[in-house]
Parts: sequence; C-alpha cells; structure tokens
Amino acid sequence: EQLGIEAKVDYASFLENTDILLLCVKPSKVADVLSQLKRLGLKESTLLISIVAGATSEQLSKLLNTSNPIIRAMPNTPAVV
Repeated sequence: EQLGIEAKVDYASFLENTDILLLCVKPSKVADVLSQLKRLGLKESTLLISIVAGATSEQLSKLLNTSNPIIRAMPNTPAVV
C-alpha cells in the first residue's frame, strides 16, 4: 500500500492488460496457477518474474508451455536494509 502497488488474487479481469506479472505462490500451487493464467489468456509477451522457491525457469516454462519471458529471482531477506 505504501508503495502504491496492488496485490491481486483475482487476476482474470486485468490479465489481458498485464505486461509484468510477479509470480509468488507456494511451490505446490505453481502448476495450478500457471494453468489458470494460460487458460485466462496470459499474453505471450507478458514478463513473468518468479520468486517461487525451488522452481527453475525451465520448469516454469515447461508448465506454462508458452514463449513468455521468465525471470527467476530469489529474495535475500538478510540483504534488506
């Protein structure tokens, strides 16, 4: 809220206008979420930034089965100042 960033759990209504999507779900939910994103019309130009623990870019790409660009980032909490 302080930074003016909205978090959404019901993403169907704005997915077609999304250019960057931050994927931050539990590893056990990633396949379901990616399936829903694809079914709901995720644009292949949408950049996915994933902080899903243990899920490689290759695994995410295979699950999504599209040509979306994917960046995998791992937060480093101790580095936060």
